[in-house]
Amino acid sequence: MTNPSCPKCSGKYVIPVRSGAIKERVLSLLYTYLFRCQLCGYHFRFIHWGVKYLRVHEDYREYERLPTNSPVAFAGDGVDDKGSMADISMGGCTIQANTQLEKGDIVHMSLHISNEIPPVTVDAAVVRNVSLGRVGLEFLKFRQTERERLQLFIRDTSEKVKLREQLLEKERLAAIGASASKLVHEIGNPLNGMYLTVQLLERRLAKSAETLDQDAKSKILNLKNEITRLNSLIGEFRAASRREKYIFRSTSLDGLVRQIIEMENENYRALGIQVQLHFPADFPLVHADPDRLKQALLNLFKNAVEAMPHGGILTLRGLYLRDRVGLEIIDSGDGIPQGIDIFAPFTTTKAKGTGLGMMTVRQVVLAHEGTISYTTETGKGTTFTVTLPLCGAYCFTVKREEPEIKTADRL
Repeated sequence: MTNPSCPKCSGKYVIPVRSGAIKERVLSLLYTYLFRCQLCGYHFRFIHWGVKYLRVHEDYREYERLPTNSPVAFAGDGVDDKGSMADISMGGCTIQANTQLEKGDIVHMSLHISNEIPPVTVDAAVVRNVSLGRVGLEFLKFRQTERERLQLFIRDTSEKVKLREQLLEKERLAAIGASASKLVHEIGNPLNGMYLTVQLLERRLAKSAETLDQDAKSKILNLKNEITRLNSLIGEFRAASRREKYIFRSTSLDGLVRQIIEMENENYRALGIQVQLHFPADFPLVHADPDRLKQALLNLFKNAVEAMPHGGILTLRGLYLRDRVGLEIIDSGDGIPQGIDIFAPFTTTKAKGTGLGMMTVRQVVLAHEGTISYTTETGKGTTFTVTLPLCGAYCFTVKREEPEIKTADRL
């Protein structure tokens, strides 16, 4: 789910907050939420129609802390020491140091936030808590120039954190793909041999059918079915580990969605699924491989429909998010159980699922330089949000291959 940008400073590092007021609770029923910019501290309301925020920050702290590991020097009444920052924000930081600081102490600080720029000077900071070698401080006073330098650092750090998370996710998927490729190679060939052996055994026993009891026939059939199921799983592994070629071009996202719905509409009706489409007029084009993206969307729609076994409403909503577009896939099912990472391999809530579908979907979205996230509420349903880059004025066809995984044999 993509949050709005700050209307004051245009910063993208904003979070939904909860003030506890009855007014805010009433407005949330109308999908109107209070947001806070982490760069300038500005509070504003934003209508995010159809979206329920389950993780909302309590508004007891003006800024959310970002993890860091930077040196810091501080001095106060009888204290002159150094340590390292565990996290930082525009409003304060947490430092790790063996110091005699106590709650309420006022210190002067020098934040060595980068090797490329001079330290940021905080004229006054107050100790808010001390626990097990960690000291929480709130910034009280620093010059405007220092504040602006810290603001730039926070902005850069928030972007780096996002990029680092995306890089780690791509590396994780590449490692999974390498393992899947090895598994296909090591298991696939023996499994095919087993299947051929079972077929041969079945034919030989068929010649002596009068002496073969029903129990033996049932066991052979079960063995054959299990091998078929494992072969199907191996096929999904092969798809997950194969290096895919992408051909990016101007693509109509709402057009792809309507194609899928037209193709699956009769099936959805038979299952008691009502489809609701909400796309703004002149919905912008995206830079995408239409075939790969269509397959990923088809998988997401399929999961949403399967989450409503007794029928329900499938809502597909297009969002225009300035430099990106988004698609929300909303079902009215029972929701996803808490504590489950549905993007992890072999993780599934289906009785006969393999747990590889969502991993493949995420691979496709990341290959498009997009994002995918979800919110869920038990008994009320799940909302998946996919965002993709806009197709700019100079959008043209581009061929791209996923990086080849050289640590595994290719089939």
